[in-house]
Amino acid sequence: MGFPIHSSYWHPGHIHYLAVGSLIDSYPRKIIVGGINNDLSPYSKGIGYLYTVFMLDPNNIYGEAPPYFGNLGKGTHVWYGKILPKGLGINRFELLDQNADGFNEICVWTSKGHVFYLNFNGEVVGTGKSDGTEGFAKFELYEK
Repeated sequence: MGFPIHSSYWHPGHIHYLAVGSLIDSYPRKIIVGGINNDLSPYSKGIGYLYTVFMLDPNNIYGEAPPYFGNLGKGTHVWYGKILPKGLGINRFELLDQNADGFNEICVWTSKGHVFYLNFNGEVVGTGKSDGTEGFAKFELYEK
């Protein structure tokens, strides 16, 4: 596997989903994480928790997640994104080749039936809706 033994990344909230994979099987693997960021919640309108998805390089993990309230400084996440509106949870999370082009996407299903397909840069490359989808949703990269 080759992952470092002593790496630390502080995240202010629960981690619910984790996947390890790569854009193409022969590429170095990355860690894709989904969970709640309690410290970012006050900066978003609405009620409930703010769900996030972010990527870490297993060979370069340290620091902390936004909004960087601790003493560890900006973390080494490759990218960090949030699901809006606040209160819209993650229901399912996986890596797959959604359009059969030989490249994996990060597939995130929300608790209200929205589906986001993210590339390994954190950009939305496709969306979908499952049966019974409710309301509006978007995924955006965090910028402070």
